[in-house]
Amino acid sequence: MGKFNEATRVQMPAMVHLTRLGYKYWGRIHESEAGTIYDPNTNILLEVFKVQFKKLNPEYAGEYEQTLK
Repeated sequence: MGKFNEATRVQMPAMVHLTRLGYKYWGRIHESEAGTIYDPNTNILLEVFKVQFKKLNPEYAGEYEQTLK
């Protein structure tokens, strides 16, 4: 019988399901990209957050940086 752990029982099935629903899997983001691609404190993808925040909150579009902080 195979070895079961969180990755095999939860993470991988969830990733497969979410990609089938249309989500994108970004893979591993390297430490050297911290501050340009993602916020290392929150793991939020900065450009994705900016675009989606403006789309979902057009009346507050200029406040995305403050909201992120």
